[in-house]
Amino acid sequence: MIKNVQMNVKTATGYDSLLPVTTATNVSYVNTSSELVATSVQQAIDEVVVKTVTASLTVAGWVGTEAPYTQNITIPGITASSNAIVGLSDAATAEQRSACRSAIISPMSQATGSITVVADGAKPIIDLPIIIAVLGGNV
Repeated sequence: MIKNVQMNVKTATGYDSLLPVTTATNVSYVNTSSELVATSVQQAIDEVVVKTVTASLTVAGWVGTEAPYTQNITIPGITASSNAIVGLSDAATAEQRSACRSAIISPMSQATGSITVVADGAKPIIDLPIIIAVLGGNV
Protein backbone atom coordinates (compact mmCIF):
# COMPACT_ATOMS: atom_id res chain seq x y z
CA MET A 1 0.00 0.00 0.00
CA ILE A 2 1.45 3.38 -1.01
CA LYS A 3 0.47 6.19 1.31
CA ASN A 4 2.36 9.36 0.38
CA VAL A 5 5.19 10.59 -1.83
CA GLN A 6 8.14 12.63 -0.58
CA MET A 7 10.30 14.61 -2.96
CA ASN A 8 13.34 16.73 -2.22
CA VAL A 9 14.21 19.83 -4.17
CA LYS A 10 17.64 21.50 -4.09
CA THR A 11 17.62 25.11 -3.03
CA ALA A 12 20.36 27.68 -2.52
CA THR A 13 20.57 26.71 1.18
CA GLY A 14 20.27 22.91 0.84
CA TYR A 15 17.36 20.58 0.24
CA ASP A 16 13.73 21.27 1.04
CA SER A 17 11.22 18.46 1.32
CA LEU A 18 8.05 18.57 -0.66
CA LEU A 19 5.11 16.71 0.79
CA PRO A 20 3.46 14.24 0.93
CA VAL A 21 5.70 11.38 2.18
CA THR A 22 5.63 7.86 0.63
CA THR A 23 5.63 4.71 2.72
CA ALA A 24 5.49 1.25 1.13
CA THR A 25 4.06 -1.73 2.98
CA ASN A 26 3.09 -5.24 1.93
CA VAL A 27 5.82 -5.36 -0.73
CA SER A 28 6.68 -8.71 -2.28
CA TYR A 29 9.21 -9.75 -4.89
CA VAL A 30 9.49 -12.92 -6.99
CA ASN A 31 12.24 -13.34 -9.56
CA THR A 32 11.33 -16.37 -11.66
CA SER A 33 14.71 -16.57 -13.38
CA SER A 34 16.73 -16.71 -10.14
CA GLU A 35 13.97 -18.20 -7.96
CA LEU A 36 14.52 -15.50 -5.31
CA VAL A 37 11.42 -14.68 -3.31
CA ALA A 38 11.12 -11.84 -0.82
CA THR A 39 8.25 -10.48 1.25
CA SER A 40 9.97 -7.22 2.19
CA VAL A 41 12.32 -4.76 0.58
CA GLN A 42 15.09 -5.63 3.09
CA GLN A 43 14.70 -9.35 2.42
CA ALA A 44 14.98 -8.71 -1.34
CA ILE A 45 18.19 -6.75 -0.75
CA ASP A 46 19.58 -9.48 1.56
CA GLU A 47 18.95 -12.12 -1.12
CA VAL A 48 21.15 -10.42 -3.69
CA VAL A 49 23.79 -8.66 -1.60
CA VAL A 50 27.28 -10.13 -1.76
CA LYS A 51 28.87 -10.90 1.61
CA THR A 52 32.50 -11.96 1.89
CA VAL A 53 34.01 -14.35 4.40
CA THR A 54 37.67 -15.23 4.85
CA ALA A 55 38.79 -18.77 5.63
CA SER A 56 41.75 -21.06 5.25
CA LEU A 57 42.02 -24.32 3.35
CA THR A 58 44.39 -26.28 5.56
CA VAL A 59 46.79 -28.99 4.44
CA ALA A 60 45.28 -31.38 7.03
CA GLY A 61 41.71 -30.60 5.96
CA TRP A 62 41.84 -32.22 2.51
CA VAL A 63 39.93 -35.48 2.14
CA GLY A 64 40.83 -38.07 -0.48
CA THR A 65 43.82 -40.06 -1.65
CA GLU A 66 43.63 -38.80 -5.22
CA ALA A 67 41.93 -35.97 -7.09
CA PRO A 68 39.37 -34.70 -6.66
CA TYR A 69 40.16 -33.76 -3.06
CA THR A 70 37.50 -32.07 -0.94
CA GLN A 71 37.47 -29.85 2.12
CA ASN A 72 34.48 -28.68 4.14
CA ILE A 73 34.53 -25.17 5.64
CA THR A 74 32.10 -23.90 8.27
CA ILE A 75 30.47 -20.61 7.28
CA PRO A 76 27.69 -19.53 9.62
CA GLY A 77 24.75 -18.05 7.76
CA ILE A 78 25.30 -19.70 4.38
CA THR A 79 22.38 -21.74 3.10
CA ALA A 80 21.97 -24.58 0.62
CA SER A 81 20.40 -22.11 -1.82
CA SER A 82 23.17 -19.50 -1.54
CA ASN A 83 25.58 -19.11 -4.42
CA ALA A 84 29.24 -19.05 -3.45
CA ILE A 85 32.35 -17.91 -5.29
CA VAL A 86 35.69 -19.02 -3.88
CA GLY A 87 38.95 -17.24 -4.61
CA LEU A 88 42.44 -16.95 -3.25
CA SER A 89 43.00 -14.05 -0.87
CA ASP A 90 45.05 -11.15 -2.19
CA ALA A 91 47.27 -11.68 0.87
CA ALA A 92 48.46 -15.05 -0.53
CA THR A 93 52.18 -15.55 -1.04
CA ALA A 94 53.74 -16.59 -4.35
CA GLU A 95 54.00 -20.16 -3.00
CA GLN A 96 50.29 -20.17 -2.06
CA ARG A 97 49.29 -18.76 -5.47
CA SER A 98 51.29 -21.48 -7.20
CA ALA A 99 49.73 -24.22 -5.03
CA CYS A 100 46.24 -22.86 -5.69
CA ARG A 101 46.78 -22.83 -9.46
CA SER A 102 48.06 -26.42 -9.35
CA ALA A 103 45.12 -27.52 -7.20
CA ILE A 104 42.43 -26.12 -9.54
CA ILE A 105 40.17 -25.09 -6.63
CA SER A 106 36.48 -24.30 -6.90
CA PRO A 107 33.33 -24.46 -4.78
CA MET A 108 31.58 -27.82 -5.07
CA SER A 109 28.48 -27.49 -2.91
CA GLN A 110 27.04 -25.74 0.09
CA ALA A 111 24.69 -26.66 2.88
CA THR A 112 23.29 -24.79 5.83
CA GLY A 113 26.36 -23.45 7.65
CA SER A 114 29.07 -24.90 5.41
CA ILE A 115 30.63 -25.03 1.96
CA THR A 116 32.60 -27.82 0.33
CA VAL A 117 35.58 -26.85 -1.81
CA VAL A 118 37.10 -29.22 -4.35
CA ALA A 119 40.66 -29.43 -5.66
CA ASP A 120 40.59 -31.16 -9.05
CA GLY A 121 44.36 -31.00 -9.46
CA ALA A 122 47.27 -31.48 -7.06
CA LYS A 123 46.55 -31.67 -3.34
CA PRO A 124 47.86 -28.43 -1.77
CA ILE A 125 50.88 -28.90 0.50
CA ILE A 126 50.50 -25.45 2.04
CA ASP A 127 47.54 -23.75 3.76
CA LEU A 128 45.62 -21.50 1.36
CA PRO A 129 43.97 -18.25 2.52
CA ILE A 130 40.68 -17.88 0.66
CA ILE A 131 37.79 -15.47 0.34
CA ILE A 132 34.27 -16.76 -0.17
CA ALA A 133 31.80 -14.37 -1.79
CA VAL A 134 28.27 -15.42 -0.85
CA LEU A 135 25.43 -14.17 -3.01
CA GLY A 136 22.33 -13.98 -0.86
CA GLY A 137 21.84 -15.17 2.70
CA ASN A 138 22.65 -13.41 5.96
CA VAL A 139 26.31 -14.35 6.31
